[in-house]
Order: sequence, then C-alpha cells, then structure tokens
Amino acid sequence: MQAALGLQHLTDPGVCGVRSPMLPVASLQWPHLDVVAARVRDFGWHVQVPRKGWESLQRAPQPRRLPQDTVVDPLAKYLDPTPPPDAVMLDQLLAWADDEAARRRILADNPAALYGFPPALPLPP
Repeated sequence: MQAALGLQHLTDPGVCGVRSPMLPVASLQWPHLDVVAARVRDFGWHVQVPRKGWESLQRAPQPRRLPQDTVVDPLAKYLDPTPPPDAVMLDQLLAWADDEAARRRILADNPAALYGFPPALPLPP
C-alpha cells in the first residue's frame, strides 16, 4: 500500500517511467526488472532499458515480454567507455527505419505517446 501511494505521488506531477543503467552499482538490476515493471504497470509507466543491455542475446527476451511499453534507452551509450559517434547512430537509425513514416514514429510519435508531448506538426511539403 505504501509503495502504491509513493508511486501515485510520483505519477501525479508527471513521472511516467522507470529507468536504470543496469550497472553493478545501480539500484535496479536485470533480475529485478520484472518485479519493478509489474509495480509500475498499473500507473501507466513505461520501462527503459539500456541499449547495450538490449543488444545482449541473454537479456533480449526479458524486456520484450514486459506487459507495458519498453524503451530502448539511446542515452545509455554514454555508459559505454567507447560510445559510437552520433553520426554512426544516425546511420544505424536510417538503416533500420528506411522510410519517413517509420522515422517519424520513432523520433516523434512514440515519444509523444510515452511522455505526453503534443503530437508533432506535419512536415511542410
């Protein structure tokens, strides 16, 4: 009950997700992800997992089976001692999302839905 009150207290002003770098010193570790996700699900929160962790074949099924939206955290690249340059990441995005509609969903529509932003304006012709 106390935990639910605390989560509601965070939800009211706009907290909408939980994120952890999944480092050995972090408070949220991979074994706890399912429990934490279950606790925040009823509050409409999403879960963010680090990019490096998502790429791990050992961990890939875990975030995919969560019942709520899961965000692959692009900022987790800064936890890597040798992060790829932004241009490399942009090239990878363009390879994965090779049409304008897919890029718009990734870069505008999904963030708007997750964080309550107003919808992106249409691009001029």
